Amino acid sequence: MPRDRDEAWHEVGRNAAELGSRLREHYRAQHDADTSRPPIETALEAMGRQARIAVEATAQALRDQEVRDHALRMSRAIADAVEVSVASLSGEVKQARKHAPKRRDR
Repeated sequence: MPRDRDEAWHEVGRNAAELGSRLREHYRAQHDADTSRPPIETALEAMGRQARIAVEATAQALRDQEVRDHALRMSRAIADAVEVSVASLSGEVKQARKHAPKRRDR
């Protein structure tokens, strides 16, 4: 687990970039493989085609063990970053309360 908040969130960023790269590879592979459709005649047809390709690529990516492993590392990195951030914030709040002026009731 990362030692500090910045390191933890940097790890989340690295994992997100790697996962995004893997998903992009699956999307491109599916997009390139889909040549059986007739030419797109309207913008709605194009949007529908791209949505279908994205869904198919996502489904295929979820069957890819390497993508699943990256997604698991990503979720662990986020959990670690949140844990470190909450612990750090807790310490900061405790310090602020110690140094805050005493409140007097009226």
